[in-house]
Amino acid sequence: MLVRFNSHSTLGIITAVVLICFILVAFIAVSVLTNPENSNITSDDQIEQLLDETLNEITNYIQIKDKIGKYYEVNNELRIKKIALPITPFFSKEISLFDMKIEICNGEKLKILNCSRNTARIEQEFLFDHPIWDNISNNTFGFIVINDRDKSIEKHGCFNDQTDVTYLIIKLSDEFFMKNGDEIHLKLLPPSGTLKQITLKAPLPINKIITF
Repeated sequence: MLVRFNSHSTLGIITAVVLICFILVAFIAVSVLTNPENSNITSDDQIEQLLDETLNEITNYIQIKDKIGKYYEVNNELRIKKIALPITPFFSKEISLFDMKIEICNGEKLKILNCSRNTARIEQEFLFDHPIWDNISNNTFGFIVINDRDKSIEKHGCFNDQTDVTYLIIKLSDEFFMKNGDEIHLKLLPPSGTLKQITLKAPLPINKIITF
């Protein structure tokens, strides 16, 4: 059964989860102080990082289910040029994907990507060879739809059901191509909820399609 939440119940659920997380982190902190040998968390910075990561996950309406990339040969060197992030709403809540922006930073350069408003379903196409990639510039992003029963993503660029799933696709510009060991930081800036922060680190190119 699909449970739908209105704005008040959604806020209540998130508030309850946040309180639980604060209690858990406080418990971990006490445990570390009393029994440091029983925990890998040994500093205030690590405890704060755990709290930040937990809050970032539960206070944002959008979940990132995976982080996928593909290596291509560039000047005789393998570099990641495309990124695909399967995303879904945390609740059955209306969220405009077309109004989202993405901040991308590699430590030296930072820029904002706007939505191209290009969406397409994936049928028999290979993910990284889908024709929609040709409609996306290095300054924009688009969506390859996996599940969208009422076509809210395709027609209106909007999540409205907990079962909606789409790949958020990014075609990296030259200055953001990633080789083994490189990192880039992404911030998803949705019109509702808080921003979503993730760090992608390029793994060994054992396979051309990789998971970060």
